[in-house]
Amino acid sequence: MPCRLVLAAMLLLSCTRCPLVPLKLVLDTPQGGTVEVLALDADGNLRVSLSGPDPVARFDDRGCLTGPDGVWVEQTRSGNLWTQRALIDVAECTLSFPDRTLTILPDGKVQAGDEPLVGLFRFEGYDQRSCCAARILLAAFLSMMPSMAVSDGVAPILPPPGDSVCPERHR
Repeated sequence: MPCRLVLAAMLLLSCTRCPLVPLKLVLDTPQGGTVEVLALDADGNLRVSLSGPDPVARFDDRGCLTGPDGVWVEQTRSGNLWTQRALIDVAECTLSFPDRTLTILPDGKVQAGDEPLVGLFRFEGYDQRSCCAARILLAAFLSMMPSMAVSDGVAPILPPPGDSVCPERHR
C-alpha cells in the first residue's frame, strides 16, 4: 500500500498546472496580412514583436509569466488570472471581464462576446492542451495596452494574490 501512495504522489507532482506549449499570438489584418504580436517558445521565453528579438519574460508550467520587474500574469491556485491591474475570472478558454468576455475558440481564434475582434487575433500552434498558456498570453497582451488610468498616472496596482503559485517572484 505505501508504494501505491508514493507512486500516486509522484504522478501528481509530475503533472503540470499549465503546460508550456509554443504559441504565437498573431493579428490577421483586414488587408490580408499577419502580424506577430507575442511568441512563446518551447523553453518558456516570451518575445514581444515590437520589443525586438530578445525574450522579455519567462513562462513556467505553474502558470507564471515573469519579467525583469516581477510577475506579469499568474494563474492563481483558485484558477483566476492575476495581473498588476486586474483579477480576471476564467472558465475553460474564456476570460471574463466586467464589460466583456474573450473566448479562445478551438481553432485558436479569439472572439469577443459573440463577435470576432477587429482584425482577428488568433493563436498559431493552438490546441486544447495550450488553453492555459494562451489565456496567460492573452492576459499579458491586454495588460500591455494602455488605459486612461495608466496614461493619467492613477492606475491602481493590485497586491500579489493571496493564493499565488509563485509568491517568490512577486516584487
